[in-house]
Amino acid sequence: MTRLAALLLIAASFVTTAEAQERTFVHRFETKTVFLEVAEHWLEVWSVQDGQCMMYPSSPEATDTALKFAGGKTWQLAQAEEGIEVTFPEGRTVTYKRTEREPEQICGFHGRDL
Repeated sequence: MTRLAALLLIAASFVTTAEAQERTFVHRFETKTVFLEVAEHWLEVWSVQDGQCMMYPSSPEATDTALKFAGGKTWQLAQAEEGIEVTFPEGRTVTYKRTEREPEQICGFHGRDL
């Protein structure tokens, strides 16, 4: 599979085909909230911390169980009851929950201050 196909398959298992075009997941860390916006050909990671928003777009190569980024890093993926589990290269696993709230609603389209 290529591009974000694997992550979209996971996302599609929770929604109808029409809704699977884009999915948003969220995890609230101690100091920030991170959103993953997943679509067919891209991934946006949004960090919201202390009223500031940062968006990190990318187009990783996808397999059935991983996202491989151009710099050589790989995120391992697994389906979780409430969303998806992402295991990062250093071994830390984080569960991101499905959400209907999009970071653009919080940050504004261009990632401006809250």
